[in-house]
Amino acid sequence: MLEAVREARDRYRDRRELAARLVSRLRERVATLAEGDAQTGAAAAIDEVQAELSFSSLERLATFERVGTDDTVPADRAVAMAISGWLQGAAAATDNLKLALSARRARDLLRDYLRADDQPTRDAVFARLQDEEAGDPATLAALAAHMRPPIDPPPPLSPGLHELSVPGLDGEEGVRCLVQLPPEYDPLRRYPTVVSLHSAWSTPLNQIEWWAGMPGPDGGRLGQATRHGTIIVAPAWAAPHQSAYESSPREHAAVLRGLREAMRRFSIDSDRVFLSGHSLGGDAAWDIGLAHPDLWAGLMLVGPTAGRYVTHYWPNARTLPVVVVGGELDRGLVQRNATDLDRYFSKGFDTTYVEYRGRGHEHFSDEILRLFDWMGRKQRNFFPKEIEAVSMRPWDRFFWWVEMEGAPPRTVVLPEQWPPAAGVRPFQIEARVGATNTLSVRCGADRVKVWLAPELLDFTRPATVSLDGQRLLKGRVVPDARVMLEDLRLRGDRQHPFWAVVESPPAQTR
Repeated sequence: MLEAVREARDRYRDRRELAARLVSRLRERVATLAEGDAQTGAAAAIDEVQAELSFSSLERLATFERVGTDDTVPADRAVAMAISGWLQGAAAATDNLKLALSARRARDLLRDYLRADDQPTRDAVFARLQDEEAGDPATLAALAAHMRPPIDPPPPLSPGLHELSVPGLDGEEGVRCLVQLPPEYDPLRRYPTVVSLHSAWSTPLNQIEWWAGMPGPDGGRLGQATRHGTIIVAPAWAAPHQSAYESSPREHAAVLRGLREAMRRFSIDSDRVFLSGHSLGGDAAWDIGLAHPDLWAGLMLVGPTAGRYVTHYWPNARTLPVVVVGGELDRGLVQRNATDLDRYFSKGFDTTYVEYRGRGHEHFSDEILRLFDWMGRKQRNFFPKEIEAVSMRPWDRFFWWVEMEGAPPRTVVLPEQWPPAAGVRPFQIEARVGATNTLSVRCGADRVKVWLAPELLDFTRPATVSLDGQRLLKGRVVPDARVMLEDLRLRGDRQHPFWAVVESPPAQTR
């Protein structure tokens, strides 16, 4: 063990020394540039690199280390590799200094756009972005993936613990949301995240304590989330004294908006976000997880009860890993969830059921190590080539890259109308990406949007997008910077922005 510690220490020392050498070499190369705006802009960029360089971001200078440190490479090209690699990742490094400095200005404008609260301000920022050589969608996507979160977090309540104010639905009060960061948090590194929903007898702070531990003498928490470098997001999703899950838009908004607000302020890996809940929170997590299966890398449910929409939404669990934890004496946990669990198991879904013998309705903190092990092997696929999903509520309308509105009334059942009438079936959505750069959607809703990105279709070749047999697009997909900016602003997912959108014509013309 001592030898392993020494080796780790030596690796840290080597990387620290490498970082110092690269920054020193960068400053030498900037000093040889001709005086003027380029040298001033490059010097400011290197100041940023030196201030924010860490073990997590050192790899961004890999192209400069490999090529730019060579004296035979002109200084302007070498500096451009460092700046563009820092902003967009080493793979996107360019040797054009003018373009690299434009990318830095575009990054700042992108941040201003995502921070703006009103449309006129966003319009003004977008106009300035259009004047930048690096304001194209491909560069903006790379900048978004490598930038700091666009909005600064509020001051911490204690080491790593922040409280966010999440807007409620129109006419309703906002909700509190606690966020616990690991002690080594670096805004330029992406972190796995658990969104944890409290039970009827619990609070968001209790969820923070379950995952991250109790505060120590200095206020820091040394629990498993700290040891595994994981962010915990705990929204106050339930109303005071609420004793039953209501399947309501208020509850969904509290959880989903809490996640979005956290993503705007903290560096969250959107492909490793897990939804969890205890007891009543498990009921909510099961429903919200299946209603929005594209958001989660997996569900972790402790003592939950499947009901209402969960039973009808079972097809949405096809690609969603699920862990259910309970006690043998928990008033028939298996019996009340048997229909759903049997369906998952018989169809080969990625589902794990854990039962503790001789124990009842508990928090099961002794399961936490296995849950972290399980999370370490799961990751979301946000661009699947096939989609099969169902919906019964108007707000359950976005699935991966298909958005719909206006499902047939016979397929919609609001919570206050439960149970559904005989013969009512969920609305079905199917979509496929073909081998010949084609994308087809089957969806009988009034309005449908198909969101596009290079991970789905090859933008360099002609593509075909069709809806219910009607062709919506034939030809090359044209990336739209404004579509990308609005998607980044509204969804907060800086890893997987959409580059274009195709909308269906009005239902009466189809």
